[in-house]
Amino acid sequence: MWASIKIESQKLGWVLVKHADVTIVIQGPSVSVSGKLGAAFRNLENYSKHVGNIVISTWDDSKVKPSKRMLNRLGIKYVEDSKDHYKNHYNNSNIAYQSATSLNGLKLVKTEYAIKVRCDEKYTDISKFIEVMKSAPEKITTSNFLFTSDDFSQFHISDHVIGGKTENLIGMFDNTSMLCKHYTNKTDPITGSDLAIDNYRNGKTKNDEISPESLLFLCFLAYKEIEIDCSKSIEIMNNNCQLVELTDMGDFLCHMSCIPYTNYDRVLEDTATITSMNDL
Repeated sequence: MWASIKIESQKLGWVLVKHADVTIVIQGPSVSVSGKLGAAFRNLENYSKHVGNIVISTWDDSKVKPSKRMLNRLGIKYVEDSKDHYKNHYNNSNIAYQSATSLNGLKLVKTEYAIKVRCDEKYTDISKFIEVMKSAPEKITTSNFLFTSDDFSQFHISDHVIGGKTENLIGMFDNTSMLCKHYTNKTDPITGSDLAIDNYRNGKTKNDEISPESLLFLCFLAYKEIEIDCSKSIEIMNNNCQLVELTDMGDFLCHMSCIPYTNYDRVLEDTATITSMNDL
């Protein structure tokens, strides 16, 4: 079958390209802080217009779950896991939980490409994201939400929307999960020294603490067997990742520390988010 199917409507004046070779993996707690199903579940119909497949990967402790009728109607795969399996794993900013649910979902993906999104967030138009992702398939593609400059934190991608070849995403999250397990009972942040990375720099904390977002990208580089040279961090970032601005992703809902963001100007005012790779 064709990888893309064009559906045209002269009456509505739009063209929708449905990418059969892309799967969206929705991961994380299914219930938001309000006690209701996360925003991604209210966006399922929209996601299904853009991609051929959807996987939901969440936890078994949720009292509110999506209906089986809806899952069956949209052909969505659904998997649950127990947080007990990751008890005492290194989990700074829920990195162990994010890696586990992402990996569980990605293992069910049969398509060449995958895009990981969070259960508590939504993006109404991912067509531009898919276009950019496919333009450089070996790179990691993310949104620019909380994607920071090199001075702020080296190798700091965004972990809210991550896309690329499925095998690369599996490799990245598998490496991260193994690292979190290796550092069981560690409560302090993993550092460059812990990973034998010379001269790693975190401009925010003024030391070599590695943020969860940076850890993910470093695990991707390790999977791809790319040398991690902190003196060439910007070059490495440009060669191996790219970003898509939130303004190119339709109406959006993102969260930082449970604070919702739906306005792009506010994102730029409140956070260290950059707008393009030129800002690195």
